[in-house]
Amino acid sequence: MHSNWLHKNTGHKKHSHNITTSVKHSCILRTLKAQAPTIVAILVSELLMRYSSGSGNVVIILLLALTIYTALFIGQKQGLISALLVVFYDYYVILASSVSPWFSWQTLQRGVVIAIAFPLLALVIGRLKERNDALLAREKAARKAAEASERQLRFMAESMPQKIFTIKPNGEADYANPQWQEYTGSLSPQEAKKNWLSVIHPADNKENMELWQHSLETGEPFQFEHRLKRNDGKYIWHITRAHALRDETGAITTWIGSTTDIEDVRKTRKLEANTARLIKQRAQLLELNNAKDEFISLASHQLRTPATGVKQYVNMALDGYGGKVSPKLRTFLEKANDSNERQLSVINDLLRVAQIDAGKVVLNKEDTDAVKLIADIVREQSSKFSSRDQTVTFKKPKSKLRIHTDATKLRMVIENVIDNASKYTPTGKNITIQLTRSHGMAKIAIKDEGVGIAEKDIKKIFQKFLRLDNPMSMEVGGTGLGLYWVKKVVELHGGSVSVTSKVGEGSTFTIVLPLS
Repeated sequence: MHSNWLHKNTGHKKHSHNITTSVKHSCILRTLKAQAPTIVAILVSELLMRYSSGSGNVVIILLLALTIYTALFIGQKQGLISALLVVFYDYYVILASSVSPWFSWQTLQRGVVIAIAFPLLALVIGRLKERNDALLAREKAARKAAEASERQLRFMAESMPQKIFTIKPNGEADYANPQWQEYTGSLSPQEAKKNWLSVIHPADNKENMELWQHSLETGEPFQFEHRLKRNDGKYIWHITRAHALRDETGAITTWIGSTTDIEDVRKTRKLEANTARLIKQRAQLLELNNAKDEFISLASHQLRTPATGVKQYVNMALDGYGGKVSPKLRTFLEKANDSNERQLSVINDLLRVAQIDAGKVVLNKEDTDAVKLIADIVREQSSKFSSRDQTVTFKKPKSKLRIHTDATKLRMVIENVIDNASKYTPTGKNITIQLTRSHGMAKIAIKDEGVGIAEKDIKKIFQKFLRLDNPMSMEVGGTGLGLYWVKKVVELHGGSVSVTSKVGEGSTFTIVLPLS
């Protein structure tokens, strides 16, 4: 028995030793693989130092680029190892040069700078990478949770026997589940959400609308028992309830409601059980909506942080805070800065859309001179038009034209549309902006001579994440969120935006806004 135990214990130790040895070998192999570019660069540097005079700066730039690459794409630990390899190599170069005329105080000073700067740079960049990876992981998890919550919310609404609907704060129907189609027969869910009043019994319609209008004005819950027409023409008693969903400021973001058949339970106590179930379902809807709000809050406060940090450090390097920047290194840093700016632009687009979808965009309206506003935009973007050899004509009205608007957000709307017109217009072509007064409204028409939009795509142009396929789409890039955001902001102002276009001839976007 003792012999068996000893044999088992010895075997377990051997197995543990083998695992430990395997892990160590695996770590060594990963480190060697990660440091392969740095080792190769050091060998190339040694050849350059031996057989090419005046190659010191090229060697430094090469080794710096490898250290930054290793820290940025592999991690802080490997970046630090890469930096230490470079420091050891530089120390070797200094020792090797000490018996030759190449050695000087300048060489020694350079060695001290490298010994300090390279490991510090690797630590800073590696730390930024780790922080960025952690934030991206959190953002991805939050987004998945929000998407899962939304799917669960939609699944719940479409699975329960009740007829579920949502209504915008202004009273406009927003969503109706398939149960409406099943009940009414001929109406689709999209038609039902627009025409649901047509199924209410004429005798109940007036009182129903009075109570609903009262709820819209006061924010109080809506509840009413009425008869609704079934697909066979028979009216069935239902109870409809709607509650206002509010944001942290108390403003109503949407109305969530349900319509329940109470024909068989109207005279029984089963109605109380149905009410309790609906209250529980409403609580679940609120909880799911809170998950989406948490995602928006996380993105708003954390998503910009790593990209902004990269921008600051790259610009500091460009401005010479880390020492003199060679032309080649400056090219690398400028490309990194441009890529980071594009990333920030994508993040800002996502956040703007998330905020407007959550009903968190507040307009600070004031009387604004539309002529001056557009003229300022055209002047500010003139260098961009010149670089593309495009001519921009602004046709102004003879008199001032004032609109009551949030000038900052309207400026962003017009800039977005004009920028699109420029991007999708070939060089040497024209863009025309015309401001007119029509039926108590201000009309801004932006016409280009670009690639145009196919008729089948015009209805989809303002959809979220839409990217149309055209000859310039690959060159222009983008997120497909700009025009969606433009339409939402214009509608918040009580206006509208439309487009007419012909493929190969150009497009005209028309923004209509109320005058002061």
